[in-house]
Amino acid sequence: MVAYRTFKEIHALLIKGNFEGARRILMELQARYIALCDEVGVLKMQVQEFEDILFLSQNLITERGQYWLRMGDIKHGPFCKPCYEYTGKLIRLENHKNTWRCSYCGLLYDREQSLQAASPTANSFVRQGKIIPFRFPVQQC
Repeated sequence: MVAYRTFKEIHALLIKGNFEGARRILMELQARYIALCDEVGVLKMQVQEFEDILFLSQNLITERGQYWLRMGDIKHGPFCKPCYEYTGKLIRLENHKNTWRCSYCGLLYDREQSLQAASPTANSFVRQGKIIPFRFPVQQC
């Protein structure tokens, strides 16, 4: 934190006519201010990541082998459980005949039961799924 004493020192240097000394101290203060702003930006990003993780931990539920995301009264999904557990990405399952299919890993899920296949199907296409980035509203303090 910038001390009151530093500003008094700058003021005294300006009164004495030592503009170069005051300029040097002001440049040091500016460098410290920029470093603090950068640090605050990094910390805000970390807080946002932790809030996103907390939101997922409170609202991501498992039903019949798939993940579902609760947002209020609405349940979004289903999402591929292995993709989330191994890559950390929520990949929405797509309708594929009478099953759900993960377009990222190719797993098929029976809509009425749990996981149907434990490995990619022979017909699966290679990692063409779209990753849905989630941004959740953050309440300001």
